Amino acid sequence: MSVITLKFTHEMGRASTEDRKHCTSRDERKGEIGDTFETDGTWFVLTGVLPLPLYRIGLDLYMTEGFDSPQDCIRALRTIYPYKGPDDMLYTHFYRRSP
Repeated sequence: MSVITLKFTHEMGRASTEDRKHCTSRDERKGEIGDTFETDGTWFVLTGVLPLPLYRIGLDLYMTEGFDSPQDCIRALRTIYPYKGPDDMLYTHFYRRSP
């Protein structure tokens, strides 16, 4: 197990610490199950990493990603990764608070 770095916007870091966000999607794998990271003074542990197409993340995981709608999630992902299309893969990192 390693300590990894996952950067979040203030809004998404807060969503994590308020238990409204339980995963984050990135264009590359950032860690392994059991790795830990800190955001806004709270420690989290990775519980899984899955490669998924951008559109599936938006449609199926928008609430887990901390968004109110699929459209908001897809818009945010396309803003962060403008070179990714709907069928392009991202790595979704699932996490929970570290005990």
